[in-house]
Amino acid sequence: MATIQSLLYGLGVIALGVTGFFLPINLMGCNGSDDTGTEYSQWKVDDISSFPSSIQEWARDDYQEVQQRPSYCYLNQTGTTLFAGHGQRDQTSPSWNILYSVETTTTTTTNPSTDGNSFWGAAPVPYDTVTEPELFTTLNNEAACFTNLAWSNGRPAVGCYYPNNNHNNNNDPIQWPQYPTKMAHMRVNDVYTMVAAARSPRHEELLYWKQLPRGRRERGTIVLSMSVKTMNVVLHSHRETPHHNDDHGDSSCDPRRDARQKAIGSLFLTALPMLLTSLYVWKAKQQVSSMGVLVYGSLTLAFTCIYAAVDPDMYRAETVFQWWLIGSGSIVLLLSVRTLLLYGGLANNNNNNSTTPRRHSTLPPTPPSQRWIVPGPFHWCASASALALLLGLIVALDLLCTTTTCGNVPSHWFVFSIAGVIPVALLGTAVNNLFLMLLAAAGFFADAVRFAAFLSDNAAPNDLQVPIVFVVLSISGVLLGWLGMLLSRQRRRIQSRITMLFQMLDRVVFYLIVCCRRSSRTSANQPDDEVSPTDSHEEMEDEIET
Repeated sequence: MATIQSLLYGLGVIALGVTGFFLPINLMGCNGSDDTGTEYSQWKVDDISSFPSSIQEWARDDYQEVQQRPSYCYLNQTGTTLFAGHGQRDQTSPSWNILYSVETTTTTTTNPSTDGNSFWGAAPVPYDTVTEPELFTTLNNEAACFTNLAWSNGRPAVGCYYPNNNHNNNNDPIQWPQYPTKMAHMRVNDVYTMVAAARSPRHEELLYWKQLPRGRRERGTIVLSMSVKTMNVVLHSHRETPHHNDDHGDSSCDPRRDARQKAIGSLFLTALPMLLTSLYVWKAKQQVSSMGVLVYGSLTLAFTCIYAAVDPDMYRAETVFQWWLIGSGSIVLLLSVRTLLLYGGLANNNNNNSTTPRRHSTLPPTPPSQRWIVPGPFHWCASASALALLLGLIVALDLLCTTTTCGNVPSHWFVFSIAGVIPVALLGTAVNNLFLMLLAAAGFFADAVRFAAFLSDNAAPNDLQVPIVFVVLSISGVLLGWLGMLLSRQRRRIQSRITMLFQMLDRVVFYLIVCCRRSSRTSANQPDDEVSPTDSHEEMEDEIET
């Protein structure tokens, strides 16, 4: 009956939020409707008559798919070959392709097995500052430009290679474009086509490329060019903002302002009412466990509305929300577990000899501490925050990606285990939360699967891959069962240690608060009097005891 009651209260709060969300979405915005939700800012190419005649048709075409993406090129004048290849195993992202250059020459030989010709090449030189290079384009057969996976290394999406190592008095052969300040946000846009063309009468070969807009409400084509001598970028497109005319006159409808109004309306009509209602029900009906999940969900929804109001285009939504899940999930999980351990009436084992087996112990078990709270909502809140923490780590470390262009490497899985799985397992054991233990078990099993795949792909021939995966998963299953049994036997000791840790942190925090209050009171009331350190320390201890 208590479970049904908890679910009904939870559905009631959710219904309140859905009703509040319906109002700003349908009543706020341009002309009292959301018809402008499908209107976008269009990027259009400027007058193409100033472009070289050889690329005017290329500039006019809006097709945004490229069938061929060259991954190598050859510079005739210097005999340099550029190509994309796998990075070293000891790098941070060994599965990513990086840029290589090699000096190649062709000589004549009398060896008949080579038909009179022999190909000689120096050792390839890696450039790990360029990730996943594609669209190789040569300029005057002296230099080559290519795309770069900008979000992986913080570099621009386009880079160039100068084999003479003396461009702009810089010894580094890799050079990056110089974007004006107002175009700085375009340096990481996705580039999907690139071409070089000579502009008459100067006959200077320029690099042209097309890239996609990054704004959530932006469409169209962005064309940019760059001089290989100055590396300065020039924009050849402009953005047209859509306008909406109502029946009573002309008025402009800004999609950003429309999205901001709906976000603010959702904050005050959906997120905050859900949060306040959840807190009220939690206080009035303490047995309603679902309020713990709804409080954390309401906080996340309120943060989403605030962020949407600040950044309607959601340029950095993925990064912002992954760190919100990690930060808020960690804080709420620790606070929930601390409350359960200190005020939830859980039994502890501080007075027992932990090194003596239970059946040989002469001391009786410590009775549960006094219960000051109802633990149900805090258990649900801890479960929701732990799930958010693990999801945030998965997204931040890119663990779901299985291609060669993402950071799915063993070091990321190690960080995931240390920062997420192991703390969740220990905290779940301390408060005896089954859901936290299930999350930890799923995390350990995912680690085992990734380890088996890593061994089969890198340390075994093809005919032994399946047996290796079978053996690793079998051993991991046995170890996972043994780990569960070990945590169950050591639950009292883990609970005692974590409780003592939270108590120590409480003392440190209270001591800092008392120090701050004491210093502020002394500076405000007695600025000229000297206070004895011994008396000050004794007064602080009295305040802490109080």
